[in-house]
Amino acid sequence: MAACVFYDLLVIPLYAFTLPRSVLWDVLDWLIQIYWNLDFAVSFLTGFYDEGTLVFSLLRIAMHYAKTWMLFDLSLISMDWAFRAMEWSNESELQNIMWSRSLRMLRFLRLMRMLRMVKLRRINEVFQEFFTSQASTLYYSLFSSLIHLCVLNHLVACAWFAVSHVHSENWVTDLGLQDDSMEYQYLTCLNWAFAQLGVGSSPAKATNVVEMAYCIFVAFRSLITSSTLISTVSNLMAGLSKIKEDENTEFRLLRCYMSQNNISAQLAQKITHFLQYQYTLRQQARSADMDVPLLELLSPQLHGELQFARFEKELCKLQVVHDLVFEGADRQVVHILQRVSQDAVKNNVVAAADVIFLAGNHAASAYLKLSGDLTYCYERP
Repeated sequence: MAACVFYDLLVIPLYAFTLPRSVLWDVLDWLIQIYWNLDFAVSFLTGFYDEGTLVFSLLRIAMHYAKTWMLFDLSLISMDWAFRAMEWSNESELQNIMWSRSLRMLRFLRLMRMLRMVKLRRINEVFQEFFTSQASTLYYSLFSSLIHLCVLNHLVACAWFAVSHVHSENWVTDLGLQDDSMEYQYLTCLNWAFAQLGVGSSPAKATNVVEMAYCIFVAFRSLITSSTLISTVSNLMAGLSKIKEDENTEFRLLRCYMSQNNISAQLAQKITHFLQYQYTLRQQARSADMDVPLLELLSPQLHGELQFARFEKELCKLQVVHDLVFEGADRQVVHILQRVSQDAVKNNVVAAADVIFLAGNHAASAYLKLSGDLTYCYERP
């Protein structure tokens, strides 16, 4: 979906120029149209969450889709097929010049397909699930802001060329670009779009009322974009700097602590490397026992299911638990296993060469190895 939306955002505005016919463009256009038709059909089979409950009822799915995206998707799909029909009709009546000109003007209505960009918000939420650490999330936000700026300037550049079609005397003829290649025309427009942000300069100037009005509109847009982009990038860079500064501060305090307490260099190095590894896991949100305040909102039942899902693989190493789980456990047994996972199981992080227990100690816990190597040492008396 993200690829299809970006294709529409990048390619459809280029219809303002004279695009050369290409088999590649035709194939991609057909693939995009087929995808949106399939997406429309699959939407009637896609479950949704209602107040935290996953709904799979086809009737309720259809009603939910009808209340949300169905009319929007159906309108765009119908418009796509209408353009296909007009193009086929135009090909069979090549001598109808007026119809050909009308078709070219109607092609600008394809810009309506770009309304699908509102779905980028849902796509963005999906992409954010792949980033767990705060640093990677900030980098993704910074990258998204830059992509947003580039796409916006692409749209502004294409629209700047499109307004030249309104009058015969326009900025294109003023610069003598009407006979130049489509690539040069586009790059000239893109240079003008960036120049409106105060980056570089452009020889293109408004020559009529419509172009002047568009310049004023873009100038206002540039004012808003510049201020918001600068503040966004500054905040993201400040966030990244704070993450690095916090790490340096914590390990500087650790080094001071080691020095003030006369800890040997060998032990200090061992402790530092272990904490660096654990700190990295915490920053990447990979620590098993990390504090997630949002989980406090879970119901006791869901919290029990979550804890059992965390430890199910390890608990099933015990034969009794394995037999209970894989031999059709009833609701009572499942509830008990969830309570055990919630109240009696916890993670124990150890470093290399740590002693977990000694012979003769009181056995207060049972240990299950999750990762790393565990060595049993037997010493004769």
